[in-house]
Amino acid sequence: MTNTESPPPPLNDVDVVHLAQRKQPSNSHQQTNVSLPPFLLSPHSHKHLLSYLHSRAASPSPSSAVFEYVTSLLSLISLSTETSAVYSLLSSLLSSYTQLFPSLPHDSNSFKTINFFNTLLIHIPLEDLKSVIDSVASDLSVAVTVDDAQLFDLLPQCFELIRNGEEKGGDYVNSVVDKILDSQWPKGFLLKMVSLAKEFSFLDKMRGKEFLEKVFMGIKNVDLMDLPSLVYQLLVLASKGFNKREIIEGIVWFFGSESSSKMASTVRQVEGTVLLHVNFAVKQDPSLGKEVMGLVKSDLRAFNHFTVAILLSVSRVRRFSESSMAILKTALLTAYRDYKFTKECKWMPDDIKEEYRKSVKVVEKSMLRAVNESNYGREHMVPSILQFGFILLESVGEANCKVLGYSNGLLSIEDLGIQILKTLFEVHDMARNEDLSQIIEQIKFRILSLKPEQSRPIIGLLCHLIQCYPYPMLEHVPRLKELLDYFTFMDGKIAAYLVSALLPLIRFSRDLRDYSILVVRKAVFRREDTAKVKEVVYQGLVKLVLADPATGGLVLDFLLPHFLQFFKEGSDVELGISSCVCSENGKVIIQEPLDSLLACVSWILLLQTHGKTDQLSDSIRACFGFSLSQENEDVRDMSTEVFSSALLKIRKFLRNANLEDILGRTHNGSAAAHEEKRKCCVLILSGVVEVVLNTIAMDLEKATDQKKVELEKEIIQFVDRHDSFAKEASISRQSNVGKRPNLRATANDTTDNLDSSNTKVIQDHTSFLATSSIYQLLLIALKLYSTESSDIEATSQNHSQSPSSKTSTCFKIVSFALNASLHHVKSSVAMGNEDLLKKLLYGEVNMLGPPLLRLSLLLKPGSNVASSQKKKESKAKKNAEERKEHLHVALLCLKEMITISLCGSSLTCLLENLLLVPELKHADLHDECAQASEIDEQDIRSKELFIRKYLKPLLTDLMKLSSFRTVEILCDIMLMIGQKLPSKWTNPHGAWAIHMCKTTDTTNSGIAKSMVRLAISLSSPPTDMLVAQDMLKELLKFIGSNNSNSSQVSEYLVINQSTASAIASCLLQITDTVIIDMDWSTKKLKTASQVAHKTIHQNQNGEWYSGLAFEENVYSRVKAVVELLSSFVLMSLKDSQAVHFLRLSARFYKNLAQISKLRIAPKGHKQLLPSLNFQKLVELTCKELTVPLYNFVAEMQQVQQESGGGKGMINKIKRENKCIPELIFQIEDYEKHLIRLSKATKMNLLKHAKRSTSRDFKILDPTATATATANGGHGHGNDNDNETCSDSEDDNNGGNGSEHEDDRAVKRVKRSGIVHDSDEDC
Repeated sequence: MTNTESPPPPLNDVDVVHLAQRKQPSNSHQQTNVSLPPFLLSPHSHKHLLSYLHSRAASPSPSSAVFEYVTSLLSLISLSTETSAVYSLLSSLLSSYTQLFPSLPHDSNSFKTINFFNTLLIHIPLEDLKSVIDSVASDLSVAVTVDDAQLFDLLPQCFELIRNGEEKGGDYVNSVVDKILDSQWPKGFLLKMVSLAKEFSFLDKMRGKEFLEKVFMGIKNVDLMDLPSLVYQLLVLASKGFNKREIIEGIVWFFGSESSSKMASTVRQVEGTVLLHVNFAVKQDPSLGKEVMGLVKSDLRAFNHFTVAILLSVSRVRRFSESSMAILKTALLTAYRDYKFTKECKWMPDDIKEEYRKSVKVVEKSMLRAVNESNYGREHMVPSILQFGFILLESVGEANCKVLGYSNGLLSIEDLGIQILKTLFEVHDMARNEDLSQIIEQIKFRILSLKPEQSRPIIGLLCHLIQCYPYPMLEHVPRLKELLDYFTFMDGKIAAYLVSALLPLIRFSRDLRDYSILVVRKAVFRREDTAKVKEVVYQGLVKLVLADPATGGLVLDFLLPHFLQFFKEGSDVELGISSCVCSENGKVIIQEPLDSLLACVSWILLLQTHGKTDQLSDSIRACFGFSLSQENEDVRDMSTEVFSSALLKIRKFLRNANLEDILGRTHNGSAAAHEEKRKCCVLILSGVVEVVLNTIAMDLEKATDQKKVELEKEIIQFVDRHDSFAKEASISRQSNVGKRPNLRATANDTTDNLDSSNTKVIQDHTSFLATSSIYQLLLIALKLYSTESSDIEATSQNHSQSPSSKTSTCFKIVSFALNASLHHVKSSVAMGNEDLLKKLLYGEVNMLGPPLLRLSLLLKPGSNVASSQKKKESKAKKNAEERKEHLHVALLCLKEMITISLCGSSLTCLLENLLLVPELKHADLHDECAQASEIDEQDIRSKELFIRKYLKPLLTDLMKLSSFRTVEILCDIMLMIGQKLPSKWTNPHGAWAIHMCKTTDTTNSGIAKSMVRLAISLSSPPTDMLVAQDMLKELLKFIGSNNSNSSQVSEYLVINQSTASAIASCLLQITDTVIIDMDWSTKKLKTASQVAHKTIHQNQNGEWYSGLAFEENVYSRVKAVVELLSSFVLMSLKDSQAVHFLRLSARFYKNLAQISKLRIAPKGHKQLLPSLNFQKLVELTCKELTVPLYNFVAEMQQVQQESGGGKGMINKIKRENKCIPELIFQIEDYEKHLIRLSKATKMNLLKHAKRSTSRDFKILDPTATATATANGGHGHGNDNDNETCSDSEDDNNGGNGSEHEDDRAVKRVKRSGIVHDSDEDC
């Protein structure tokens, strides 16, 4: 009987589990390489063991059953890893489990099982691993949830083993990754891949970008509650250096997209959690914060509400507190400035203008939405929001931000800052009191620490809070009282504005009311206070009565004892003007502004509500129960009657008394001090007269016919008195009465000093005359002018004596009314719209427009009034000059009114009122006006009619009469209005201005410049540049380089020998503005190029302007600049003009260099051929500008050598040594980029360039220069020098053309010499 080996006894699944439990190593003793039963080691048993797996998978509880069996087998295998027989069992078990996984429950048991497999993968053959990978990656659609994707936890370890185990393992892994990237990703698989990506260190940058594209493409399908964990994993991935910019960019675009905003409201809570993750990640890895900053800085399209929230959140990290705020502010202001630029840019297409307007709207909405959602888990952002709101308000005071205001439904910077803080206050209802406390503390700190122009918007915020939330503000009265402690130390306007802001709250708070009055009393009693502080106090009292008219009587009680110190009534009235002036430290100053006090009283008497004083409570009476002095308190109940009587007596006294009676005859101190004091007193008297005139004019408005005649005569008397005071005070305007400058200038004073410091003084002064009063004065002036016209005609017919006295009176009233109007209009801008006095004093300023226009038409030379004067009269010439001055001031007033209206939205209303004035009788005027009347849009129709009915006829007539200054003003008005018209309506006016330039023969430089500027500015592109080119060609006849003949006649008669230099300067300025446009356009081209050369997500609207169309527009504009500069280069310009031209050329070439550099594709991107327009631009520049420029510089320096020495020549050389090296450097830099572009595109872009030019320039000895010239010597240059230099720089700098720009520029400044042509180029 033969003995045979029997098979090992079989084990069932339960035996395997029990065996594994027995073989488990104890805590104290680890068992390794434990022998297993022969059944487990036999290859024949694998089939049975795998069958147990399938049977357990079919059990009622497959999760625990399969987990128990598989982990038991794996534990037994792990105890005998050195036995090769178990490898095939492990491979088979993993393969079977992966096939069964889709049918098994996906829970913690399956997760633990897969993790167990992961520890043993190293023992599986590589081919078997590949089979498992192929099986797992074959169908991604099953991974609906993250648990469904548990098998993919095997991939990192499998990939690593294959890459390290085979020579071509990396190729296999890459092929699997590519297959996965090409597949559709369910949300479960996406979540799993994001969590595993940090272990895929082998991914290159390109596959990393494709991976992130898949992630952010599918993130919109991820469940809302899974988003925070997904973002956290992405941030972890970014912190490990995995495509940081793309990850930050994707997160920003997703949460800032429109689709995100349409989700359920819980998305705000999710975003709050995400922001906390970002904040934490930035703290751990500051480089992530830099990526956030760089994203917003490089592309404004990344600006959305989530970007704002991230920047506000990141600003809480100390390292990024300042930079986050700065970038947020810069992005916002850049959007506003870009829109302002495109709106005013004539050559910018309308669709691009609209895109920039939308960009500003997006920025506004993003800011407000970020603030509005700050209460959803984002409370850590509140301090940042508060800080940024105040940063915006402070920005309003900056010079470059003053012009950013209301336009096309957009908020101003100030309104946006206020809205941010207001929204913050409203949304945090639980912490509202704390927020308000912080806001008020910041208001107080900034008002006291900032400059006056920066403080004004801050007080505007305070005013807004008091008006909208008076009751919450009452809880913070102690802080407001602390602010009032500094009242007397504040700037006058700021102090007045603060009082206006607090007035509405005084009604509700007795404590604040009492304290305010106490502060006012202290301010008046302070001996060191200037008159300006008291003026602020008096204005504040008027505002108090405006806010609560019932307090008027008590305010008069408050003022009366102080007033009686200066007003004495006996047999004659004594007005203590001399008591208002004192001498301190050798200087005469005004201590008491009596005119302001009387103005305050007169306004309160007008506003006082009779019969309500007695109804005031005792608490309010106690508030006013003290007086400015401690005497005469028993007269309080009679204050209204006393003041009314006093004003009437002062009115009578001033009408009848002479100056000596008013001032008295006291004479103390030196004669000089006495004279200074006298002039200060006269200034106060002038103000008192204005107060009286204001009262009379208001009475005139309501008077009957007979009373009107009497009041008009009285007004004429007081205007005459004011004129005498003004002459008395103006004798020493240059003296040191600087504490109280002359604010009431005569007509000649106003016009002669229009651009001097008087303008600022006028704007700082509050007028004593209301708009309605000035309107009455203008009506009287018109009436007198009409009467004078009739009298002069009658006198002329009867050959009687000229009524010179009437003419003098008429001129005085006209002069006073016009100067008052000009002062009034200008000062209206200085007072904020929120100021209570604004409506009282200024009301509808535009109501002055029609009488001003009527007066202008009457004053025009050639009108009935002007022409009726007899030239043989001795005063005819003087009267004619005065009329010209009056006309100048009248038109100046209209110009100021139109300028102010353009800043707001009242221009159409103003023009409609002006159009009611009868127009001039002019040929063809009726047809033009009839055509304009048919325009449907009121805004366009009013502008067109005003230009056609008044401006063009006036310009035509005054041009013939050589009224130079008035013509310049009319040109300015026409330019302001014309530029607000669409190009369809602007072009005819441009054509008219061109015709005027061709037919008007003038030698006045001012008129010539105004007409040229008008003709070019009112012509739409490209016509404007064509007109400029034509004018430059005509200009060459007079200032060309060939000693032009002055007898030549230009096609444009306005261009002649007398005006040529001025027109050249004007055209240089126009070229300068076009190059400024180029500066902005080049920056935008650079931004667009950077965006185009990288993978970037679309903005929330998926819209942006076409970069190609914009680029072509820029090229056409640049070509026009080349044409302009190429004409200047042929001229013999003056020294200053030549330097200006060289600087313009340097800036122009700098822009050209940037544009050329942008045409060069970065590494890794396909190089595109330059467009045909670009090629033509390069050719035109080389032929028409670059070559002549070298000759221009050479001629300049040749003239310099021939002119000899001298101080003037030394200064000229210094100026040229600054601009010529810079110009040469910019030309070389431009040509260097052209060489690089030529190499990249295989196109010779420099075939027309003059490259054989010596770039060395030095000051040569004139004798040596003459000798060298006689010998035919030239500076020679190598034909290849330019290219060789450029190529070497290109290789060394790696394409960064401006890296060493500063160093090279400095070196060139140190070098010296004349630019010479080489022999080959001659």
